[in-house]
Amino acid sequence: MALGAIRFVLENGAFDRARVDESITGFELMEKGAQPWSVDKVAQATGLSEDAVTAFYRTLAESPRTIIWMGGCLSRYTNGLQSIRAIIALQALRDNLIGSGRGLLTMEGGKPEGEKEFVDAVCGPAKDSGVNFRRLLNTMKKGNLDVLFLNSSYRRYPDCTGVAEAIKKVGFVVHRGFFKTEEMDVADLFVPAAFGPESAGSHYGAEKQVVWRDKCVDAPGSCVPDWQFYRDIGRKLAPETYPDFTGPEELSERFRNTVPSWRAMSVSRMRQSPDGLIWPQPEEGAQERIGTVFTSGTYATENGKIPLDLKLMGAFGWTPPKGNPHGADADKEYPLVLTQGKVVTQWQQTMTNFAASLAQFSRGRYVLVHPDTAKPLGIAHGDTVRIKTATGSVEAVAELTASIRPGIIFTPSHFTGTSPHAATRSKPINAILPNYWDRVSAQFNGVGCTLEKA
Repeated sequence: MALGAIRFVLENGAFDRARVDESITGFELMEKGAQPWSVDKVAQATGLSEDAVTAFYRTLAESPRTIIWMGGCLSRYTNGLQSIRAIIALQALRDNLIGSGRGLLTMEGGKPEGEKEFVDAVCGPAKDSGVNFRRLLNTMKKGNLDVLFLNSSYRRYPDCTGVAEAIKKVGFVVHRGFFKTEEMDVADLFVPAAFGPESAGSHYGAEKQVVWRDKCVDAPGSCVPDWQFYRDIGRKLAPETYPDFTGPEELSERFRNTVPSWRAMSVSRMRQSPDGLIWPQPEEGAQERIGTVFTSGTYATENGKIPLDLKLMGAFGWTPPKGNPHGADADKEYPLVLTQGKVVTQWQQTMTNFAASLAQFSRGRYVLVHPDTAKPLGIAHGDTVRIKTATGSVEAVAELTASIRPGIIFTPSHFTGTSPHAATRSKPINAILPNYWDRVSAQFNGVGCTLEKA
């Protein structure tokens, strides 16, 4: 959609070339990438009529000021970053990124920064580079890892069954979590963790706002809050460098006095602001930064331009991700596109699945299917079906709806096999997602699948 809009704007001369040259590098790359996306091709890809696509593009081309609001699902799709790149390019082409009534609204503005700055100041710069998950997985598969501290769910990764098998090759595994989940099956030691309401500390929101959370209730048994757990471990392992502190307030004050961008974000100020303080706040009394981040009127890059020719991002454009039935490596055995994601009442992998108050709103593992997709497969509304990929299969109840496009199916991602509630109990969806990591987005959505009656 965005690439077609760029082509439409270019063909109709609805941009200021001099302004574009001042603000963008990689114009020719953008022009080449958008060229294949004619109105008819966009209509075919999106399921919209050509008239609807043209009307939308004309509105964009004629609008003096435009704000585009992007949902979080864009960055969760395998090639989502290419879509975001095209949207940014479209806004830049129309000079709609800086100024009143212009810009982008995102679901998440990112978390506040300063963590690495604090760690380097207190403990000294890291001697070794970090290890990403793919490298860690290969190390575990080879049996070359002695100890693993697992403080999150391995079910968040594709082919999570294969991940579990790799973890079993580690010499000793410690898992710290909240519930009896699949992670306990691969751990040698389980350490119960305290929930957020069972401890005090700062907490950040989706738009870099930081709030202070006081403890509501005591944690059960021997559970200790994060700050205490990591302090005790750190002091045991590295007493010369790991900081000693008596509580979250002291740690927070040390953090703000070490990191300049946090200087004015004291615990007392956070407590007085129920909506939180917007990071950064380097000076007392300074106005919170809200609205545009480009307060100087130029882009926050070295040359003040938007680089559309980043080599890391690859060619400007959009192609189906690996394993997608419309891609170059399509497998005819899996002709449908499988998408998965969050639903309103559930989070992902673990936490909300165990809440009876939320389970009452779940209707179990279901899959959304367009009637045109279901008919030739002999699938009716309410049938128990099997979603199959090259990695595995999972059963679900078919829900026929015109709200999803033909050839695409959707199922929620939150289920876990150890939930005490039948409504939120199912094999993890990542157990059937192939390990097709995208090198740019680190996502793995949109693979091929098939659907059959169970």
